[in-house]
Amino acid sequence: MPEQPASADSAVPGPTGDEPEFTWRFTHKLDTQGRVQMPSDWRPNDPNFVFMLCIWPHQPSGRKKACIKGFTQRVYRDLVRKVDAMRLGDPEADALRRALFEDAVKLKLDGAGRLCLPSEMVSEVGLGKEAYFMGLGTQFEIWNKETLDDCRKTDAALSSNAFSRI
Repeated sequence: MPEQPASADSAVPGPTGDEPEFTWRFTHKLDTQGRVQMPSDWRPNDPNFVFMLCIWPHQPSGRKKACIKGFTQRVYRDLVRKVDAMRLGDPEADALRRALFEDAVKLKLDGAGRLCLPSEMVSEVGLGKEAYFMGLGTQFEIWNKETLDDCRKTDAALSSNAFSRI
């Protein structure tokens, strides 16, 4: 099925046939070099497929560096377009640009199907010996499970209200 262009007002269209869809949850061991197995259901067919990873806040709990958010190139490009549309010199827009792109990295899976996470990224979100992967449809997140459990307390009310919007 061909990808439909997103209008300025619409959300990013769903995954194309060439990119993974991120559903369910998985826990994988993280080795001392920051390598973690990508869930097999999420691995793209193309060995040169590039993911974009960013350190992401959890605004409801006030955590500035809560998790690692993973995007396909298509979804990341849509995010970049939205940020680029913000006015240059706007202090909030500039702060957002710094927060997003300073902590962003392009990664391909290694030959064993692992993401090789930068050590600074691992430490900033508090990953230990395990990484908790959470599917978000066209995105995914990698969490320290204890941090996620704390953040879920504030998410409970938000998600309950959000279900009424779909």
